[in-house]
Amino acid sequence: MKKILVPCNFSTCCDNAVAFAVELAAISNGEVIILTILNLPEITSDAKEFDKQRKEAHAGFDRIKKNYPITNLRHVVSTGKKLPAILEYINRGNIDLVVMGTKGSRGWQQIFMGSNAEKVVRTSPVPVFSIKGPTAVRSIKNIVLPCDLRHCESAFVEKVKGLQRHFRARLHLLHVNTNAGKEDSSLIPRLKTYATQHGLDQVTLNVRLGHDEREEIIHFAKEIHADMIAMQTHGNLDMEHLFAASIAADVVNHAPLPTWTCAVSTKTKLSQIDQPA
Repeated sequence: MKKILVPCNFSTCCDNAVAFAVELAAISNGEVIILTILNLPEITSDAKEFDKQRKEAHAGFDRIKKNYPITNLRHVVSTGKKLPAILEYINRGNIDLVVMGTKGSRGWQQIFMGSNAEKVVRTSPVPVFSIKGPTAVRSIKNIVLPCDLRHCESAFVEKVKGLQRHFRARLHLLHVNTNAGKEDSSLIPRLKTYATQHGLDQVTLNVRLGHDEREEIIHFAKEIHADMIAMQTHGNLDMEHLFAASIAADVVNHAPLPTWTCAVSTKTKLSQIDQPA
């Protein structure tokens, strides 16, 4: 987490993201890049409005600098549509982590993506923190890690372990059994195997029965008073998958606590973990 990008329009949501990113950077000796994206003027008469936006962006960053007088904080102003501009800077700037401020609130059944945070979660090639409100980095001590027990990605698990070490937190592995209300006594042993295979420690094993995986993840996090949810996405960048259902994106929109998501490319071969006979 050395280079942290915060897309920022200087709203209250973005202020929360900036505060979280600055605290992260202080712990990891990293750098925070504030990215402001302005709309390009379509006609000459819009130039005055564009100039106004640019001045407001610089004034907003001046305010941030006063609140956080640190040397490893800089401002980048870009133009164009938000998602392409963010993705372009992630690659060009060798970004390690994106921190997004979001309100969420999209309905479960809505097909198209609502918030910019959700779009970034679905498409970012680097991990994304989605921050809902004032969040202290040092308060994160319990992390929920949903696990489907069908596939695992070693690179993803290693990032989660690094996250756990960074926060000195306990992991709570969670599997949601959506199998028509049927109990399955093999699930806890399989979770234990998963944890052992990946060298996870300071971990609890948990199974919940329910029809909706997204709702059960959020309910479990509330039940144990978790501080954060960590989830895997699949890095789908094409339009066909961009608007497909995404459990991680829905959790980002509806969970009242911070979420950390990390992409695993669908082109990457996923190794099978131990399955019951």
